[in-house]
Amino acid sequence: MVYSSWFADEKGWIPEQSRTHCQIQEVVKQGEAAVEILKAVRSGGCDLIVLGVKHKRFFDSTVIGITTVRVIRHAPCPMFAVVEK
Repeated sequence: MVYSSWFADEKGWIPEQSRTHCQIQEVVKQGEAAVEILKAVRSGGCDLIVLGVKHKRFFDSTVIGITTVRVIRHAPCPMFAVVEK
């Protein structure tokens, strides 16, 4: 597990009164993305997953990737998907 101080400083989206209750960790692993994300979540006792996702437009629908779908289906806690604009 790799902890990045840059990532921890990026708490701007967390309300000021809640920041003392939050612990943010950036984890870097190798392997199948969904499997490694779910392992890290289960072993770390996470309350929330924040996952950056890429989406593609397919006619009038938005299609998300298989990794995001697998994490959503198997996550033991809520997941917040952040889409880059």
